[in-house]
Amino acid sequence: MRDFLNKLVFKKAAEAPVTAPATATLAKPKVAYKITPMAVTAKKAAPAAKKAAKIKTEEKKTAVLVDAQNEQCFWVNNGPILKNLAELKQAAEEMTGEQFDYHARRDGNDFAKWADEVLGEKALAKKLSQQKTKLGFIKVLADYLK
Repeated sequence: MRDFLNKLVFKKAAEAPVTAPATATLAKPKVAYKITPMAVTAKKAAPAAKKAAKIKTEEKKTAVLVDAQNEQCFWVNNGPILKNLAELKQAAEEMTGEQFDYHARRDGNDFAKWADEVLGEKALAKKLSQQKTKLGFIKVLADYLK
């Protein structure tokens, strides 16, 4: 290929009128680098990663609003029946300390178990299980629902 390019350059130079002194030498053509598919992929990867992150965020927002099936709703001791995290937050704000302690302090945290096993919110469940006060519990839920 290089020989072909050299012949082409020398042929065109011979056909063209000579404007340079006879002692001048023709420069070798510069090598042109071809963009490989890998380089193109790297440039396109950044927007694709942003799009994937956006979709993941949107999926998380819709997952927060998932309602539990009727047989999997959370029954608060002497209180309301809850089907999603928004209702749990509202009920936590209104429930008595005795009701909260009944579910949060005996044999593990019932709220965290429900969020994990029924709603599939493992990260939230871990945070909820670490909360020992009603106010801390409500704050974690409020931050998660934003």
